[in-house]
Amino acid sequence: MIKAEKIRKRFGEKEALGGISCCIPDGSIYGLVGSNGAGKSTLLRVLSGVYRPDEGNVLVDEGEVWENTEAKGQIAFVADEVYFPAGATAERMAQLTASMDPAFDMARLNYLMGLFQLDPKAQLGSFSKGMKRQAAIALALSRRPKYLLLDEAFDCWRTGKVPMDYHLYFEDWWERDVEAMVKRDRNHPCVFSYSIGNEIAERDGSSDGYAWAHRIADKIRSLDPTRFVT
Repeated sequence: MIKAEKIRKRFGEKEALGGISCCIPDGSIYGLVGSNGAGKSTLLRVLSGVYRPDEGNVLVDEGEVWENTEAKGQIAFVADEVYFPAGATAERMAQLTASMDPAFDMARLNYLMGLFQLDPKAQLGSFSKGMKRQAAIALALSRRPKYLLLDEAFDCWRTGKVPMDYHLYFEDWWERDVEAMVKRDRNHPCVFSYSIGNEIAERDGSSDGYAWAHRIADKIRSLDPTRFVT
């Protein structure tokens, strides 16, 4: 379980988090929804131990996450802006990660990269933004973390941000993809992400982002009623 109590975080004069508390049970899919600048990314960085809160504390399985390698070892965090060193490949990143995390599963990485139709030996700098995101998620999942924190993992649903992204396939694939995700990781990780359904609605003037968020959440509940889904 991840438990945050009265978290406050400031950057100069800007208050990013103003005393937020939350409790994320094991085996749950937990979402954050908020407008730009609401503090969602800051909260994820605090929960993963990247940022130290100015006030309050974060407990991961009853242990403070800040400067706690054991607690951080249970978490995989994929940031909104994915960065890889120049010349890096997924294979090299895996070797680096495995040198620090003996639980890293190279076979799982190769399977996921194959699933995404990505070459683990190709330079990540040559990948598109979406392909880099897929590679980052594959690397994170290959650590087999207990908690997976995703910050804007998916850029769109029905309205695309770029011409060739998931919006082209969303209405045909969303149920199959959600079912595959839930069945693959049934009762395994806690996935803490946030939906950008409110931003999707703003992009084309429609108001169906909220309805789609409920539809996806209801689908997950129907597949696994033991999960806590927001």
